[in-house]
Amino acid sequence: MAVNKIKYHEIVSMLEKIHVLRRIFCQQATHGSELHFSQIPVIKYIESHDNCTQIDIADALQVSPACIATSTKRLQKSGMVTKTVDNDNLRCKRISLTDKCRNTIKEHKEIFNRYDEQIFGGLSNEDLETLSKLLDKVIYNMEEAIGEKHIDNDMNTVHKLINKLKGEDI
Repeated sequence: MAVNKIKYHEIVSMLEKIHVLRRIFCQQATHGSELHFSQIPVIKYIESHDNCTQIDIADALQVSPACIATSTKRLQKSGMVTKTVDNDNLRCKRISLTDKCRNTIKEHKEIFNRYDEQIFGGLSNEDLETLSKLLDKVIYNMEEAIGEKHIDNDMNTVHKLINKLKGEDI
C-alpha cells in the first residue's frame, strides 16, 4: 500500500507541475495584452453566457461577487465588456463581450492552439485518447470524493469548461 501512495504523490506532483507550467504560459502569452490571464475564466464564462450578471459569473467560478465586480469594471474600462441595465431589475447589470474582446480572444486562441499542438505533438491519437480516458477517470473519482452536492452545482460548470477546452476555446 505504501508503494501506491508514493506513486499517487508522484502523479499528483506531475499534475501540479502541469498546472503551474500552463499558468506560466498563460501569463507569458497574455503579457502586454489588454486581457490579463486571470480574466480569461471571466471572459470564457461571458462568452458562453451572453448578458449574464456578475452574480452568475461569481457563482460559476466560485469567487466572491466583489472579485467579479472588480474584474468586470477593469474589463469595461479597457473596452472588453459592456454593461447594460436589466429592464426587469434596474439594480442588475447584464454583461456582454465587445467586438474588441472577441478579436483579442481570437488572437489568444491561435496562440494557445499552437502551444497545445506543441505540447501534445509527440503523442499519437491513441496516446491522447488514453490520456483523456485516464484523466476522465481521475476527475470522476475526484467528483465522487467531493460529494453529490458539489457534482450537481460546481462540477457542471467545470465540465462545460472542460468541453470547451477540448474544442476551440482558449
